[in-house]
Amino acid sequence: TAWAVDTANNQSQNSSPMTVTYTDTPPVLEIISPEDRQIVTGLDSKIEIKGKTEPEAKLTINDRVVIVSMNGNFSIKLGLNSGENFFVVIAANTAGNFSRKELSVIYNP
Repeated sequence: TAWAVDTANNQSQNSSPMTVTYTDTPPVLEIISPEDRQIVTGLDSKIEIKGKTEPEAKLTINDRVVIVSMNGNFSIKLGLNSGENFFVVIAANTAGNFSRKELSVIYNP
């Protein structure tokens, strides 16, 4: 609970209770698949990126928001271009700390 006092010593009403979370630890971020520098061949020009982070984390891959399940798992299929494809995976917790992993996938149709 908080309140303010002005220069005339008038006090505001109490605020509603608020919870503040502090941590300086970045969220766990694990990429399960694909492996970095994995080579993909064939007609299917998509790759499924799977991993695990903290359930409350906000996750993006190449600036696309990815849904994180209640147990922290995530999965998304993304298109591949011929040649090397780069992916940046970022998980951020409610305190604003983040973990970042980069990987590349080589697609040879």
